[in-house]
Amino acid sequence: MPLAAERPFTYSRLVGAHSIRFVILQPGDFSAPIAIKILQTNLSIKRPFEALSYTWGDQSNLQPITVHGLKRRVLHVGENLEVALRHLRDTKRTRTLWIDALCICQYDNQERNQQVMRMAEIFGQARNVCIWLGEAANHSDEAMEFINDVSHLGKLDRLVKNSGAIGKWHALAELMRRPWFSRRWILQEVAFARKATVYCGMKQVNWSDFSDAVTLFGDKFNEVNKLFRPSSPRLNKSVENISLGNVRHVSAHALVTTLNQIVRKAADGRVILKLCNMETLISSFALLQVTNPRDTVYAIMALATDVRPMREPVDYSKSISEVFKDLINHIVNSFGTLDIICRPWAPLCSELPSWATQISRHAFAAGSNWHRINADSLAGSPNRPIYNAGGKIRRAEALWNNHGKGFVMHVQGFVLDTIFSVEQPADGGIIPKTWMEVGIKVVEEREESEDSIFSTLDCTDIPDPVWRTLVADRGHDGSQTPGWYHQACVEVYRRARCYNEEDTFVDLDTQLLLNSPRDDGDSSTITSFLQRVQAVTWNRRLAVTNRAFIGLVPTETKIGDDVCILWGCSVPVILRRHEDGQDELIGECYVENIMDGLAVDSAQVGEYRTTEFKIK
Repeated sequence: MPLAAERPFTYSRLVGAHSIRFVILQPGDFSAPIAIKILQTNLSIKRPFEALSYTWGDQSNLQPITVHGLKRRVLHVGENLEVALRHLRDTKRTRTLWIDALCICQYDNQERNQQVMRMAEIFGQARNVCIWLGEAANHSDEAMEFINDVSHLGKLDRLVKNSGAIGKWHALAELMRRPWFSRRWILQEVAFARKATVYCGMKQVNWSDFSDAVTLFGDKFNEVNKLFRPSSPRLNKSVENISLGNVRHVSAHALVTTLNQIVRKAADGRVILKLCNMETLISSFALLQVTNPRDTVYAIMALATDVRPMREPVDYSKSISEVFKDLINHIVNSFGTLDIICRPWAPLCSELPSWATQISRHAFAAGSNWHRINADSLAGSPNRPIYNAGGKIRRAEALWNNHGKGFVMHVQGFVLDTIFSVEQPADGGIIPKTWMEVGIKVVEEREESEDSIFSTLDCTDIPDPVWRTLVADRGHDGSQTPGWYHQACVEVYRRARCYNEEDTFVDLDTQLLLNSPRDDGDSSTITSFLQRVQAVTWNRRLAVTNRAFIGLVPTETKIGDDVCILWGCSVPVILRRHEDGQDELIGECYVENIMDGLAVDSAQVGEYRTTEFKIK
């Protein structure tokens, strides 16, 4: 009987809290139809099995597979899973696997909730985790074979200078851009794996060798990249039109280099210590993708130090907003901080409230073509705040209500100021000339001096509040602002031919200056300054407040928006009051002189009135 005529497989309910299912993959030739058995068992029974880690991929072209039992039935699976089973199948022996799409009844939310909470335990008990990268393509066979050479330290120094290896390096770089590395679920699947094997087409390598090769590729990237320069005498004509991109920025490199920062493992591969809390994981891996937005949270809960997976319920029947509300509430209650609302972490979704900042605000674009699209978050990383605008006297507190279209967050703070004017954004790293013109004029008027040395708007000097705003009054990694930044700022404007016949400013193209280094001895310091300026200003606007402060605000900021200090938030935020009395979070901002708690000190003596904000 053809598969199409067979009745669909129906799942029997799991019996008991520890019950799971295994797939028994039946042996067969590569081209034969896929056949499986589905076995219900108990995870406490130490039955040897493997777990499959893969991408679901396109689900529009489902493939039939046969389920053997008392009667033959049929299940339909995604094309990538069908191909994976075909490659993993043995010709003579059965293979016992745990596969989420087949072992969990996907349309039973109660079962799904229960089984997702067990996934860390499942991957931790598996004797091997099979990582399926996909079918052979883009010279992946060559890349998989090359991994053993790269991970061999005795060969590495020769390979980075070998023009004959250019095609292999490129193939490895392409392998590292496979979609599997962009999945959020892989964090726990690999972190809890005692042993893992990477499969691509017909080739396979140990995860440890793959991890070493990727790490070493990143360490040696500058040397390898020299082979691909058009001027390189080693460049082979057959590969002269290919480039590596920066492999340090692809998800594969980020994954293997950060796993040791997430967990510590024993010699046998068991996880013996978790190292990150929920806020750190959410913030650090914001660009890893999920199919269901709820998995932004659920996929990493088992890795967090401050969450006990079997006691924290997974519930796919909750709305996305409610899942995210629970996350924010957990962070606020645990640490008394609101900085999470300033960092981009939420997946792209039109229905999300403004307090869930979406990854469209992330500093870098997701995917293989890694490039800057926004400035870095001013809030910095969890547990290491760069600023202290909200002070440390009062912890954050959040109350919630559901107004029918999502949850509204009630927080305390005060309105510091209001936006008086905004300039054009620093699009693509180009700082509009009006930033300097407006900034200097504001400082001049504030000083109330007709004889101001800045009145000519020339580039021979730049007032402190202006150049400090370009770097958000900090050095790299949140360090105190180096004094030489002032001199560097004047120099970059001079190099950019910043003055015309009237000796006034023009647009400053930071990327052009970075791409045109000079050999006069100060190139590294100028580069460091320009990189800091890009990290602060990219796609932000210069703004002036009613009280004549200058600052940097999100590109969506409008005249009349409020600059606010929220208790427990290390940076100021821009809020927009709507007719219903509720506020929209536009984003974090920098305002001169108030980033280290000065406004909070004024609030303590009654200059500002504490109010409740209702952020929707």
